[in-house]
Amino acid sequence: TMTSLYRHFDADGDLLYVGVSLSAVYRLSQHKQASGWYSDISRVDIENFTSRTAALIAETAAIQGEDPKYNIQKKAPKLPKTVEVYKNPEMSRMQLLHRVATYQPIYTMDEAGRALRQSASAVKRLVEDGKLGCIITGRSMRKTKDGVLKEYFKRKITGWQLIEYIEHLESQGRD
Repeated sequence: TMTSLYRHFDADGDLLYVGVSLSAVYRLSQHKQASGWYSDISRVDIENFTSRTAALIAETAAIQGEDPKYNIQKKAPKLPKTVEVYKNPEMSRMQLLHRVATYQPIYTMDEAGRALRQSASAVKRLVEDGKLGCIITGRSMRKTKDGVLKEYFKRKITGWQLIEYIEHLESQGRD
């Protein structure tokens, strides 16, 4: 499946965000609705790949080598090795895709968990492990129990990111 790697730049040419999508143009409209940094975008570069795996490899290299400002997943994403999506064996891939694409464009961790039939903590682990993409919808600074000031990110998942995750699982022969 043709997959695009996109880079968002600000007016000074600084890299804001790198991502992978089946439709980079549509994904841009999602960033408009859900990201606090959309108004900073002045240029978008799109590079097409013939496979999702190739695009993910290029995305990892771009995130690690180019240090985009709003990507929080700076480490190399790990490709899924096992399928944990289908907790309900009666739910087919098409039913799950329809459920994800029909209900809403942006999901909280809890909502994404319900859509994927997983717990919110399982979805959070997928995001933290780089297996499922997310968008940053806010940041805050809080003190930890030790009194250290730490930055926290409010993360949400788009319907397209859920679909891309499912399609990636399918491309690995795990449906």
